[in-house]
Amino acid sequence: MDNKKNIEEELKKITEEFEAKKRAKLDEISELEKQRRVETAKRLLNKTKIPDPKSKGLGDTIKKVTNAMGIKQCGGCKRRQDKLNRLFPYKEEVKKDK
Repeated sequence: MDNKKNIEEELKKITEEFEAKKRAKLDEISELEKQRRVETAKRLLNKTKIPDPKSKGLGDTIKKVTNAMGIKQCGGCKRRQDKLNRLFPYKEEVKKDK
């Protein structure tokens, strides 16, 4: 009977050690996966040109939308962009001193 308890205790101890190692390995895998995702996001951001967020007018906004849709800008597009920016400019925010 005493031998059976010793075996059960040893088995419990081995099981607990195994579970601890398993959790540590899963945590390590999870951390590696996070790092992989961050590196992938950084590579994608480096490949992607991020347009200037400040539009001078309607022409700039239309250009951003058409670029996002995959439409390349031609000479006529550039002239329309400039004209629309002149006709429909966005107001610049005035900074107020407090």
